[in-house]
Amino acid sequence: MTLGRSFVCAAVLATTAPALAMEPPSFRFERVVTTERPGPQRLPVDVALLTNAEPGHKLADLRLFDGRDRELGYLLVDSSPPPPSWREGSISPVRQTRDESGFEADLGAPLSVARLRIGGIPAPFAKRVRVEASADRVHWVTLANDATLFDLPDDGLRRLEMGFAPGVFRYVHLTWDDHSSARVPLPASVALEQEPESTVDEPLVATLPFVRRASEPRTSRFRVRLPAVRLPIVALELECGGNALLRPVRVLEPRLEGREVTPRTLGNGTLRRAVRNALVAADLRVPIEPPSGADLDVVVDDGDNAPLDLTVVHAVFAPQPFIYFEADAGGPIVARFGNAKLSAPRYDLEAMRDHVAARNPAPARWGELRPVTDAAGVPPEPGDAYPLEGAALDRHGFAFTRRITSGRQGLTAVLLDAAVLAHAHGFDDLRVIDGAQRQVPYLVEKRDEPLSIDLTISPEPTRAAGHSRYRILLPYATLPSARLVIATSSHVFERQLTVEADVPEPRSPRDPATRVVQASHWSHRDPETGATPLVLDLPPLGVDYLFLDVEEGDNRALPISHASLLLPSSRLRFFRAGDGELALLYGRGDLGAPRYDLELLAPRLVGVAAEEVALEAEATGDAPPPPSPAPRRVFWGALVGAVIALVLLIGRLVAKSEAT
Repeated sequence: MTLGRSFVCAAVLATTAPALAMEPPSFRFERVVTTERPGPQRLPVDVALLTNAEPGHKLADLRLFDGRDRELGYLLVDSSPPPPSWREGSISPVRQTRDESGFEADLGAPLSVARLRIGGIPAPFAKRVRVEASADRVHWVTLANDATLFDLPDDGLRRLEMGFAPGVFRYVHLTWDDHSSARVPLPASVALEQEPESTVDEPLVATLPFVRRASEPRTSRFRVRLPAVRLPIVALELECGGNALLRPVRVLEPRLEGREVTPRTLGNGTLRRAVRNALVAADLRVPIEPPSGADLDVVVDDGDNAPLDLTVVHAVFAPQPFIYFEADAGGPIVARFGNAKLSAPRYDLEAMRDHVAARNPAPARWGELRPVTDAAGVPPEPGDAYPLEGAALDRHGFAFTRRITSGRQGLTAVLLDAAVLAHAHGFDDLRVIDGAQRQVPYLVEKRDEPLSIDLTISPEPTRAAGHSRYRILLPYATLPSARLVIATSSHVFERQLTVEADVPEPRSPRDPATRVVQASHWSHRDPETGATPLVLDLPPLGVDYLFLDVEEGDNRALPISHASLLLPSSRLRFFRAGDGELALLYGRGDLGAPRYDLELLAPRLVGVAAEEVALEAEATGDAPPPPSPAPRRVFWGALVGAVIALVLLIGRLVAKSEAT
């Protein structure tokens, strides 16, 4: 009997094993691929594919299926352009008119060309040009009708090359527009780049959404949102309003450094734009290293100019491979992707890699992106698959408790306000707890963007003639180092300002009651523009108010229109496991920094968009912990039970009384 059962089990396993092995993988997205004809196909990698395939997977989860849902083999073929090949042309001048001059370049034979380069024209210059080309000097084609070439060394701008639609030409005719600028001599060299034999895809560019963020004076900050994490982006191209432009710019993103998330600089550059005779020469590209997250910060040093008028942000992707496959005549091709469990496939088509170009693949086109709603195997929410509760915590001994506003389940970020900065012991005593008094692991994210707080400023009696004195109230006496920002509505002025603070405990009656914290000279001489606010560095003070002394001289009092405080800005990132209430505890000096499994949390916390929540009002002392949903239900259940029992007891007593 045992032998028979073993035989039956073996037979069942033998019949079910192939079915399990052949179970098709599940995907989150699919797209129809359109082909012009059967045979070899060339399909470009586009932004929609990069942003919806598994990030950082290098398209390992991409699969192609034919009309009968059979998997098709494909190759990812490098499409990097080959080194350019330039052909020098012989130069001869053309007939000049009052408003035009130029030259003709002869390549010696018709060639397939796609780019023009000139050299040897003395700088500086900036001119409009018209470029025409011909293969036989009879039939001419206009390649560019209103292009601009320039070389402006003082502005750091140079453009002596221009591309155009590829074509077979021998003669190239360039005409300068001399209407509003001086004529230039013949160039020392003219070269045309020969079109490569293989097809080169255009660089991928995507327009990104952005918002302006609060910032300190003389600085513009923008938060740029990427469509996905770990994208192969190599530069940002900006479009800005205005005319002349010369401003340093930085691009940053949050990165995990040890146990904290800090801003990491991905790239630096200078936004340059010059205007010469109504011609615009500009370089607004900022090279960056590929980001790992989905949020970027663009920080622009405005100097004494108005805030940058940023209008558009483009992401420039690194060159991507193209997808080579071979299609039959029957039915459409469907591409599916979005499965983190898949590894890169291996097909017999690999034997054809060296012969792809010779097969002259036809261009294939992508269809619309469609989510696959019945996809299984999608990774569950981190809070469901991996418990993220820490150890239990005794809340007694913490001086302050702050409820965290409610939010949805998932990645959450809470900004640490001035109260936390003033009353916490750095970041060591910060604890997030849930309703069951369990810790919620978090990461500290230090931000480059400051925390701005408006201050109350009021006049004080003056101590000396020709001076104005103001009292500035600070929100707390124990704030860390900060920056004081003073603004005025006046346009033309020159003043000496001094910031003073009381001495908390003078050593003797002879010691001064106040001390100088900071002093600065402040002036503005342009009546057409407003003055840039003055920024003063403040150390930790131990007082909750300051005095501002303005040396007016023989002028009327300088109007102080606004005062604010810039504090270091930080957030806590954590996963909210459910819809229960959370609280932030701090104000306990005997604790060290918490130690959580940051290595496990970091991939899900850093570089991913989080829901921003706030802290409610600060409560001092051992405030009650956030209520737990389970004890609340138990309480109401017990209360209802007690009421029912009491009603029954009263009924029985009344019945006995009536019987008696």
